[in-house]
Parts: sequence; structure tokens; C-alpha cells
Amino acid sequence: MDYVSTFAACLPATTQRFENASTAADPMSIQSQAQKAALNASVVGVDTVERLVSNLLTDVFTARYVLVVGIIISTLVAYALLMLLEKNAFRFNAAVLTGAFCVAGFLAMALSAATFISLDTFDFFVINNLDKRLTTAALVYTVVPVLGCGVAAVAALIVVYAVVWRKSLGTAAVFLDQASAVLADTRLLLHIPGLTLLPLVTVIAYTGIVAIYASAFASDRDRGEPEAGWRAVYRGACLLHLAIAAWATLIIVLVVRCLVSVHVCAWYWAREPRGPKLVDVTLWWSLKRVFRYHLGSLLLLAVLMPVLYPARLLRRFLCLLLATSPSSTSWLLACRPGAVCQIALHGVSLRKAAFGAHQLKRRNADIVGQCLGVSWGALAAGSVFTIGVTVTAVVFMLHAFLPDDVYLAIVPALVAAAAAAVINAVFFTAYTEAIDSILQCFCEDLERNDGSALRPYYMPAGLRQMVLERIRVPPD
Repeated sequence: MDYVSTFAACLPATTQRFENASTAADPMSIQSQAQKAALNASVVGVDTVERLVSNLLTDVFTARYVLVVGIIISTLVAYALLMLLEKNAFRFNAAVLTGAFCVAGFLAMALSAATFISLDTFDFFVINNLDKRLTTAALVYTVVPVLGCGVAAVAALIVVYAVVWRKSLGTAAVFLDQASAVLADTRLLLHIPGLTLLPLVTVIAYTGIVAIYASAFASDRDRGEPEAGWRAVYRGACLLHLAIAAWATLIIVLVVRCLVSVHVCAWYWAREPRGPKLVDVTLWWSLKRVFRYHLGSLLLLAVLMPVLYPARLLRRFLCLLLATSPSSTSWLLACRPGAVCQIALHGVSLRKAAFGAHQLKRRNADIVGQCLGVSWGALAAGSVFTIGVTVTAVVFMLHAFLPDDVYLAIVPALVAAAAAAVINAVFFTAYTEAIDSILQCFCEDLERNDGSALRPYYMPAGLRQMVLERIRVPPD
């Protein structure tokens, strides 16, 4: 029996086409139905999740130089957006909204082309050299258009955001400009990217090493008779290591956010002139404070957030469906990253910080809705733009230089998207927490003080004028 086609099941489809053509040219090599059935049965031995992961890791290794160029492109794009945001937040909003919509729309059309306009998506945008006899190939042909619909939904959300919140984009620009001023005064724009990059790169390297060694272990076990027990061990170990890497990433983000919040709170609650009063608030001082007093709360928050997130989404959906107001004492709704500011400001436990931030934002829902949500939406559009540009560049380079050397171009593109998301987080995590901390300090300032001579506001004059004139009129 000829097993050449069986071994070719793990080869790119281009190679298989040549082998099938040579087989068809020889009439003596035409197989009977029994032989074809036996051949299909033998393919089952290589149609496993472990072999799929090995092939996908091979794609990443093959496209390693393209991925390096993609990482460089994403770094340049994120840095350019950061410089634009630091100089002019209004232009940043306009640039990221326009760019994110254009990039997301292009990716959506490219991924969904086969479904909507009868165009072969895989020849047009996505390289697909998978053997059609494998389960993975059928799954890819199903998932790619769905993925394109998801990207189209992102483009639609950007349009809805720009239309619904068009009157509040000026407010978002003021908040982003204020965050730039705070980060510049506290010198965090220079320190935070470098402080964040090394831990995140370490986590990424750990994840990659574990994936490579686990795949090699699974391949070694599959050389003999397949063992379902060992496959379960392999898959369980991979999921465990992915959970550890995700938890470590979340811890890094929360620690960095707490560092930023410590500086922002010290800046906000200092009277003008603020510069001389921030001399003693150094990065080393804030690091010692976070690791000495707040690390336990941050570790617990990193555990609870992903666990409670699905239940929180379900709770919000039920409240929306039943037209009821969310409870101010719900732990599901309170356990969010906003608790970091209360931890840094008051030094309280995680429970008190979570409920304090949640109830504070509920009491000031008008300010939170028009300031925090709109500002975060602009930053999210910047992330979409960075990821979209990186993915488009990587796929283009794969088509230009490696059209027959990879099984599936989506895999290197997804790795490039993850790297771009990490790089964008390195540059903009400081802004995310600075906006949240300024807003919470502002709301507490409004509740504690009334602007009189005995109880003057701590907020900057420009921020006070913008909020009290556009959003909330102060009582007489």
C-alpha cells in the first residue's frame, strides 16, 4: 500500500497537489475504495490537536523575521500615537478614530470576502496551505468569515462611538490633555514604558518556551501508539501555563496602574504650584510603597477579576434586559480595576476600595459617563489602529516573501496582533490609569469641597471650568 499521501497529510496543500498530480498520471496507482478507506483511517493518526499546534508553531518560526518587522512597525506606530497624544489630544482622537475605522473595515472586507462577494478569501488575503482532509482545514474555512464579521463589528462600534459621543469628544480631549500634563509633571511618560516592557517580555518568553517544549513532548509521545492519557496531560499543562501567564500579565498591569495612581493622587491633592511638592514622590518611593503595602490586594484583585468577569457580564445583561438599576452593593460589579485608585489613595483593603470606587462612580454617573467612557474609547481606538496596521503589514509581507512556506497566515498574524496589543499597553497603560485616577480624585473633590474660601477645590482651573460648565452645574 502506498502511504505517500498519508505522510503528505501534514504537508502544505501545494506539495500535495504535485503528489496527487503524479499519482493521477499513473493508471496503475489508482486505489480501490478499500484502499482509500484505509488511507483515510491512517490520516486520523495525524489529525490531532497536538500535531496542529506543532504545525502552527512551525508557521510562527518560519515567519519569525516577518514578525520582528511587524513588532518594529507596531512600536513605531504606538510611539507616534503617544507623541501625538502628548502634543494635541484632539488631533489624536481624530487620527485614531479615522485610522481605526479604515483599518478595521479593510480587514473585515478581506476576511469576509469569500462569504459576501464570492471571492476566494485565502488567495486574496489569507494564505491557507492546510490539507483539506484534516479537520483543521474545514474549521478554518468556517472560522475566518466569522472572524471577519467580528472585525466588522469593531468598525461599526467605532462609527457608533464617534456619532453618539461626538459632543463629548472635546471633553475627552481635555481629560487626555490633563493626563498628559500629569504624566509629564511626574516624569512617568519616560519611566512607565521601560518599567512595563521587561516584565511583559519575560511573560511572553515564558509562554513561548512552554508552548515549544510542551509541543515537543506531545510529538515524542505520538511517535508510538497514541495515548489519550498523555494527550490529556499535555492539554491540561498547556491550559495551566496559559492561565499562569495571563495572571502574571494582569499582575504586572495592576502594579503599573497602582504606581501611576500613587503619582497622580499625590499630584492632584497638592496645591498650586504642584511641581516643587512632587520632588519627593519618586518612582523608587512609589515602588516601595506599592510592594510594601498594596501588593497583597493587587494579587487578590488579579485572581478575582477574570473569575468574576463572566458573571459580571451576565449580571449587566440581566439588568439591561429587565430594565433594572445595578446594585451599589454588588461585589460582581465592584471588583474592577478602578479599585486600584482607592487602594493607592486611601490605603484601604481590596473590599473597601472596590466598593468605594464603585459607589463613587455611581454617585457621579453623569461625569463618569462623559469623561471616563469617552476617553477610554479614544484609547481603545488607538489600540485597534495599532493592531490593524501591524496585522495588515505582516500578512502583506507573508504574501510577498513566504507564500508557500507557511500553512496558515492567520497564525503569524494573530501572534503579531498579540505583540502589537502588548506594545500598545506598554505605551498607554499610564494614560488609562491616569484618566481613571484623575476622575476619581475629581469626584471626591466635588463631594468634599464646595469651592468656597474655606473649602476650595483642589482641581486645576481648566478641568474645573470644563466639567462644571459642560457637564454639571454647581449648586448655588
